[in-house]
Amino acid sequence: MKQIVNVFKRFELNQYITVLLYGSILCATFNPLKSKIFLVIAGILWIKDITLKDLKVFLSSKAVIFLLLYYFYNLISFIWTAHTRFYYDWISNNFYFFLLPFILFATIATEKTIRIFTKLFLFTVFVNEVISYGIELHLWLHPKNGFPVFFMYHIPYSVIISLAILITYYELLHSKDNRLTKFLYITFLITMTGNLILSGGRTGQATLIASLVIYFLWALNKKHRKHIIATFALLVGFFVITYFIFPQFQQRTKDIYVDINQAILQQNYNTSVGNRLLSYLIAIKFIEHKNIVFGEGTGMTDSVKNELLHKYFPNKKLNAYHYTHLHEYYLNTFVETGIVGLFLFFGFIYFLAKTDTHNNEMRNIKIMLIAVILISDMFDRIMLVRTTMLAFSLFAGLIIASIKIKLQGNKIWAKSYGNQTELGLKRHLHILSV
Repeated sequence: MKQIVNVFKRFELNQYITVLLYGSILCATFNPLKSKIFLVIAGILWIKDITLKDLKVFLSSKAVIFLLLYYFYNLISFIWTAHTRFYYDWISNNFYFFLLPFILFATIATEKTIRIFTKLFLFTVFVNEVISYGIELHLWLHPKNGFPVFFMYHIPYSVIISLAILITYYELLHSKDNRLTKFLYITFLITMTGNLILSGGRTGQATLIASLVIYFLWALNKKHRKHIIATFALLVGFFVITYFIFPQFQQRTKDIYVDINQAILQQNYNTSVGNRLLSYLIAIKFIEHKNIVFGEGTGMTDSVKNELLHKYFPNKKLNAYHYTHLHEYYLNTFVETGIVGLFLFFGFIYFLAKTDTHNNEMRNIKIMLIAVILISDMFDRIMLVRTTMLAFSLFAGLIIASIKIKLQGNKIWAKSYGNQTELGLKRHLHILSV
């Protein structure tokens, strides 16, 4: 114990922050509120540790600027928000579970700790997977309905699993480790894919397939394109085989067709797919009668939704009244912040995709992350769920951290970081941000 205390005494301030960030990752998929404690303490230490040069590197990214503008725009929408019931929830959750961790990971991460952060994320997914299989095998108490683990319901859980599968897949293709390590990667991929199917999260299943298609198209001229084609074919084959083996998966797949038919032919929107189709109908009415440029204000989705349902779907008993959101992140953003909010959000995604990373691993993770964000938010408001917000902020922050890592690996930056003029520094930052 005394030796551990002596080790911590030798830590520098940024090392304490890094340890706190490790803690936030370990808690993220189990209890995001515990992650919040780690992040707040890390944020307080960060204020004392951060330097002006670090901030300049951080703010040199257009992705960072667009994200800050997006958050600021939501913040000032208080001016025209009619009801603040959900306004404070959005502002608080997005600060503590996305913006704050994004800033911390982007400014604190180093080339060495990026690997540790990634491994810790995969470790937490592995632990959740063990818990999920234990529930399926009735080894311990089953959580409430719809929860494949004790801490997340099936939709965000399936998205977390799909992101972990993609990252593990990259690790397998590019790993230079021994055969045992590769065997463990393959086993982990198989068990995660099986867990994705058993958990019943169609959002994660669709996200995984679509993300692999996007990744395949992006990597057509890359070294491992044959591996990508083979893996995609095997994955589709695995889903087809599972369709005929697992009744639950088969039934939920058939439900999609049944739900669409009921919504179109019978105007029955009280189904999983029906609720999502109804969200688009509400959005059309919103375009016709509301403020589409600036939106109705952050947190106003529930109020606007109920108003439009009463007006255009009178005398219908709809499950949509029980939800506080529309079943898509982009529709929520459009209703609350209008075209301006969508422009700022997609500006952040676009410039995040344009960020020049320091190695191939981060370049591949960048493509995977953006694909998962874009696809999953088409099916639900994944960017408003604390667990997935923390996971997304982790990897988005690491992508931005690549800017500083790449500069530090440059001999010119090594000089500018110490004695070179501010003009020289600005020139190098400008080159990276273009």
